Amino acid sequence: MLYPTTILLVPLFDKKPNPNGLVKDVGAFVQALAKRYTVLVPIPEDQEQGFRLVLPDLVNVEYIPMSMYSGLFFEEMMTTREWYDNFNQFRGKYSYDAVLNLRHLNGKLLERIFTYTPDIPVYYKRIPIPVVHSPYAQVRVDEIRKYGDYTMCEDSEIEVWTYLSSVGTFLFHSAGEIDLVRRELLKFVKPTLIRDFLNKSVAMGGVDVAGFRKALSENPPHGDGIDVFTGGRMAGVKDHMWAAEVMHYLIASDGYTCNINSHSPKNAIAEEIIQTYPGVPLDLEQPYEVYLEKLNRSKVFLIASKKESFCYTMFEAFLAGNVVVFREAYWQKDLIPDWYPYVVKTKAEAIDTVRDILQRPSAADGYVRRMQEWIVQEFDIPMFEERLNSYMMGRMLEEYTPVMRKSGGLIELLQGLASPEDTVDDLKRKARKASGKADIKIPNALARLVIKWQRGDFN
Repeated sequence: MLYPTTILLVPLFDKKPNPNGLVKDVGAFVQALAKRYTVLVPIPEDQEQGFRLVLPDLVNVEYIPMSMYSGLFFEEMMTTREWYDNFNQFRGKYSYDAVLNLRHLNGKLLERIFTYTPDIPVYYKRIPIPVVHSPYAQVRVDEIRKYGDYTMCEDSEIEVWTYLSSVGTFLFHSAGEIDLVRRELLKFVKPTLIRDFLNKSVAMGGVDVAGFRKALSENPPHGDGIDVFTGGRMAGVKDHMWAAEVMHYLIASDGYTCNINSHSPKNAIAEEIIQTYPGVPLDLEQPYEVYLEKLNRSKVFLIASKKESFCYTMFEAFLAGNVVVFREAYWQKDLIPDWYPYVVKTKAEAIDTVRDILQRPSAADGYVRRMQEWIVQEFDIPMFEERLNSYMMGRMLEEYTPVMRKSGGLIELLQGLASPEDTVDDLKRKARKASGKADIKIPNALARLVIKWQRGDFN
């Protein structure tokens, strides 16, 4: 088919292309979008080999190596000439119909790079590409300590401006994540302005259940069982100290085996755990395969996080057969069903709950199986694909309809001439002949859009 509907997916990534939450997030979006669309994915040129190992290799997905800064929150790399030359809809090498931006900041700048150019000598200076943002909401430890259990990362004023001024819309992993951002915006703006943000925001997240189960099967257990396990990066928001104290008492009073696993290097938080609870095993700088092997021999997984965006760790633990005990927090909205019982408020309650689970495992097993079924029904790739692709098509139709219904001028001329089989060059030749103007300026992106519209691609 000429000019297949194409999505530009701008990924967020860490300094190494390991299978952490960031890359899993990108992979879930790629798999879901590729079921219906062609997908363009810029990847960091210095990590190309690693990214190709962890992201799905699909026929209609093109990975584009580029110069990309690997920090989580700094977007200066997005304003380079290379991005303009590749992706500006007037001048760029690649054509596409919508953008899904997983980066964190500067959504407004991205929209301008993609859709505007200052040097086109015609009235049509913007191609209305719908831009959807799916920011990975992160936090900084010093801000957590200063303001509470959630604040936006880095320049919060810039972040607020991005949310409120963007012409795009926002996808979040869950209703709880939308609420986290709403709470933060209340620190900066009037509640009436937040309505615009909420109207632009949709909860949507996906998990590659089959891919994770395959990874589990490739890392079978080969050690003694672990009664209580937890994992994740060494960050204040994860509150591993809270979990370590619970484990300390379970080890001392009941003799249960416990373990904290992290891919992070030793830092101040790890040092504090080591000094305060030396009897609690803490394994740092562990590869993902070690984490999977431990999941396969664990019974209870403890999550003490103050804040999570989507909590892949939770999904992984359940799918591995662990009983997950949560410390209650408002990020859990829509991520944990009301019927799941193992949500605690205090360390004492966590200790009693873990004991009860380990002493009566058959009672908890039913909840684990029910959670596994619920995850597949609500978040597995087929369900995610259906919701995401329906949403993206709706955004394209919403963005393009008013443009295509304009009367008079260049658009009406092109619509009257275009046929579904035309190429861009065909339509431009027709327009020059019909108008009698050999030098008429017609942006390729606009001609492509009219052809696809006439073909019914966005219906």
